[in-house]
Amino acid sequence: MTGIPVGRQADLLFFLHTANVTRPISRDERKRMTAGKRRFKRPEVLRYVLHYADGGTASVPVILEKHVNHWLQEAPMPLEGAAVGWSAGLQSAGDKRATLYSMQVANPRPDVPIKSVDVMPGKNEKGGRSNRAVPAVLAITLGELAEQGQ
Repeated sequence: MTGIPVGRQADLLFFLHTANVTRPISRDERKRMTAGKRRFKRPEVLRYVLHYADGGTASVPVILEKHVNHWLQEAPMPLEGAAVGWSAGLQSAGDKRATLYSMQVANPRPDVPIKSVDVMPGKNEKGGRSNRAVPAVLAITLGELAEQGQ
C-alpha cells in the first residue's frame, strides 16, 4: 500500500502489525546467525517508507523475530524491537493466541513533516521480494516526546 497520507511532524512512530509466517527461520539459519564468516541475517518481512514534505525519504525495515512474528502464538512474548500490542485467545486456534506487535521507532527527521507512508514488501538477501511471511498492518500512529518537567 502506498501513499498513506500523514501531513504532520512526529518524534516517534508506532506501527501495530503482525504476519502469517509461511517460512520460519530454520535450524540451519539459526546456526548461521551466530557463525563466523557467512552469517545469516534475519529476514525482512516488510518495510515502511516515510516520504517527507521536502522530498526526502527514510526506510524502516521490519525484521522477522525482532519486530514482528507469526500472528498465532502459544505464549506471546515481547520481541527485541517490539512489544506485544494486543493478544486474545481464539476458539478455533486451541491454546494459541492471536498476537499483534507494537514497534516504536524514532523518526529520523522529526523536524520535517511526513507527507505519507508506504507499506512495502520486505527484501530478501539478494534484493528481491521476501517470501517468508504475509504481513498485516493494522495501525500507524504518530507521537511527540514530552518536554522535561511536563
